[in-house]
Amino acid sequence: MTGGEVTTNDGVTLRYLEAGSGSPLLMIPGWSQTAAQFKHQLEGLGDRYHVIALDMRGHGDSDKPSHGYRISRSSPTSSASVRERPTSPRSRPSYPGLATRGQDGRRPDA
Repeated sequence: MTGGEVTTNDGVTLRYLEAGSGSPLLMIPGWSQTAAQFKHQLEGLGDRYHVIALDMRGHGDSDKPSHGYRISRSSPTSSASVRERPTSPRSRPSYPGLATRGQDGRRPDA
């Protein structure tokens, strides 16, 4: 497992952890979480994928600017962080998902 960084087009440095080779698999942590939470996935999936765990803007070891926290800014930044890396394959990354109950506390079957 290694670490690296990319700089967004507005000058913010995002840091990431990565392992393995193959098709890119981008792990994006939830709000207030960091790339470190994916250490087991980096190790376990690295034999089949190029796993990249991103510290989002304002989280973990990434820069913490006073701007750019809207989803419309975060989504393109995540994809660009994979495409702009010189060692990354030019294929489209996969984004694994996690299904959770909503923030409003409703049950999924309600």
